[in-house]
Amino acid sequence: MFRKRLTYGICVGGLLLLPVAIFLKNETIINWTPSEPRGLYLEVKHSQMAEICLTGEQEQQAANSGETFLLGRCPGGHSPTLKGLFYATKEDPVVFSEYGFNIGDRLLINTAPLSSSSAGIPLAHIQFKKYDQGIFAISTHNSHSYDSRYFGTIESSQIYGYAFPIFAF
Repeated sequence: MFRKRLTYGICVGGLLLLPVAIFLKNETIINWTPSEPRGLYLEVKHSQMAEICLTGEQEQQAANSGETFLLGRCPGGHSPTLKGLFYATKEDPVVFSEYGFNIGDRLLINTAPLSSSSAGIPLAHIQFKKYDQGIFAISTHNSHSYDSRYFGTIESSQIYGYAFPIFAF
């Protein structure tokens, strides 16, 4: 009964927000990927969360691990993926270990590298070490997200836009 009410509430909430999305048109992002909470996001000038487009090589690596993509506006023809951004610097390095990503002295949840993808295909991860430069695109929402654990850092040119959640579930 609770699940039915929850589903109903999400549907009604989504329908109520649909006019807002239509009104804002180009300023809204609908996230269907499991990397971050699904829902409606407002496009903003800067945020810790961003839509990124994978390079052709990164997209091929993801496809080889069993990832699938929706069609979209990225150069490779796929949809951008929503990830949290973390910038590594000499003063504030990003450390990647068998436990996951550490930013400062904080271990990010759901970032430990997995040995295989959801499809059961072996995954190769980046080197365990301290990184003092680069932009990391990381999901702390979904431990099975295909993110910087596997494809490494991204270039600023891969950032398609920034997002702020309006209605996420």
